Amino acid sequence: MEIFKGPLSPRVIEALGFRFALLTTALRWGYSRIIVEGDALQIVQALNGSRSFIDCDTIILDCLQIALNFSSCLFSHVKRGGNKVAHFVARKSLSGNGLMSWRGDFLQWLLTLALDDVRASGSSSMS
Repeated sequence: MEIFKGPLSPRVIEALGFRFALLTTALRWGYSRIIVEGDALQIVQALNGSRSFIDCDTIILDCLQIALNFSSCLFSHVKRGGNKVAHFVARKSLSGNGLMSWRGDFLQWLLTLALDDVRASGSSSMS
């Protein structure tokens, strides 16, 4: 677990979220083709090479380096309404006292939120 001290800008926090998704979820679980979605337009633009921000460029470069491990890695912007799962989990984790994990059966509430996200964004996954 990484611990960051001091105030972090929302943009840096969003960039760290993308890095966490790449490292923890996709890379460690062995995926080879991924689409990383997020509602932080500036970060998605930076990851796609059309923007640069001094406060998070190092994190962006780290994400791009990690992305080289995948045969296909796309960064896509989704509207906040199509990203309910991420917002709910982030809010839930902020209410706790440290790292949170859920064990056991797949949580029905998470499945419901994920299906709402898919319907709201109209996106399809890579096969």
